[in-house]
Amino acid sequence: MRSHHLARKLTTAQDDRQQKIDWVNSKLDQQDDLRDLFKQPETNEPTEPDILLNYAIYAAWRNDIEPLKKLYPELAPFLRARKRMKNAPLDPLTLVVWDVRRIRTHWKNHPDKKIQGATAAIDIAIARWDDGSDQYKEEVTVDTVLARLKPSGEHRR
Repeated sequence: MRSHHLARKLTTAQDDRQQKIDWVNSKLDQQDDLRDLFKQPETNEPTEPDILLNYAIYAAWRNDIEPLKKLYPELAPFLRARKRMKNAPLDPLTLVVWDVRRIRTHWKNHPDKKIQGATAAIDIAIARWDDGSDQYKEEVTVDTVLARLKPSGEHRR
């Protein structure tokens, strides 16, 4: 009797975790869909100012300042992409790190959707970009993502 109750609790916890993972993935997909819509202005361009501004800020964080230039043409002469990332190829580790930051932001805004565990966001991001190759599994690990997330130089005390 006791083992049956424990098994039901475990199943419920696993279902809850999977629902939270699905929610995070859907939020990230929505952001990606919005990015794709913005890049194709001839079809289905979002028109709500808040959506455009949020996307423009998100894109600028990722070193794509074109959406900000479109929203604020009078500021365009003053807006520049960071040189260190300009035209840099996007490797899978970079994409995973960006997604970890996005996942943590979503969890900060929706604490009820957060999954407990020190590396939960990293695990979700790694799974999102996993192409199944051995090279990916060697290059993109929890340790390499954590190393990339840490600030360079002296750590904060």
